[in-house]
Amino acid sequence: MLGPQKKSFTKHAKVICVVILLSSCKADFLEQTFGFIRKQPMILKVDQRGRVDSHPVKLPDSRLSKGYLAGTGMNYHGEVSMLDPIINKRLYQQVAERIRRQIETGTLSAGDRLPAEKDLAHQLGVSRPTVREALVALEIAGFVEIRTGSGTYIIQRGRLLPPMLDAGPGPFELLHARLLIEGEVASEAAIRMTDSDLAAVEATIREMETMILAGEHSRAADQKFHVLIANVSGNSVLAELVSNLWQGMFSPMFYKMSELTGLIANQELALAEHKAIFAALATHDPVGARAAMRRHLKSVEMVLAKNSGTFISGKGSAV
Repeated sequence: MLGPQKKSFTKHAKVICVVILLSSCKADFLEQTFGFIRKQPMILKVDQRGRVDSHPVKLPDSRLSKGYLAGTGMNYHGEVSMLDPIINKRLYQQVAERIRRQIETGTLSAGDRLPAEKDLAHQLGVSRPTVREALVALEIAGFVEIRTGSGTYIIQRGRLLPPMLDAGPGPFELLHARLLIEGEVASEAAIRMTDSDLAAVEATIREMETMILAGEHSRAADQKFHVLIANVSGNSVLAELVSNLWQGMFSPMFYKMSELTGLIANQELALAEHKAIFAALATHDPVGARAAMRRHLKSVEMVLAKNSGTFISGKGSAV
């Protein structure tokens, strides 16, 4: 029976080990031929002369309990089984989880100061903005305390540490998405703007001015400005995208980073940039509106990137 198989082996063939899972459709044939036990995973050893030897596969108890054949994604019945779920975490969450595990294992203790932002980025192989987002997420979750001008310190926790929660998209990710979308939205809106549309947009600028003079946060008026422009673009999909992106701007993650970097204190700059965008819209200049909107969002991104380094300083231990 094995005669034809012998011809397929070369003189220099090495011993080949094959893991065979005996499914119900093949079990009878293999049982009769090699004396295998039905539905028992086996190791077949075939030498260069075509001689066959076999013995059962020894699998880890954890896999046996689940009925898996290691590495195949199948059970002993030859059926495809449920694979372990793939968790796609945002990069800053992976960094935050790495630091959280160091706290949990005792590698990092209460009072320890984390390394400087630049050093953390180098150690972990990520960008500095990703490190900033991770540390802000850790502070929101109560694992660290960010002290402006001093560094980031581990906080005393109980013995049981909670897992990291999904804090949503990071501020830099949100701003990059807005940069890609809102420039084109402003360009389209500049073409379609009516007098009533312009009056509505201008009203948000006056509202923003009033709130800043009163020492209040003008974020609500800021949102109205951007959403109104998106609505005028004439594309409901784009308008909904802009509205949804703005929800992320109200997240604890974005607010905390805005507070730490002084973005909130830069409302006058945002107001001036809104006026520049409005001027391009009022003259129905699509190129100018696109450029003004992109400058505005780039400016916000630069404030977060430039100033956030001031609260992530210090010389701590390696992570």
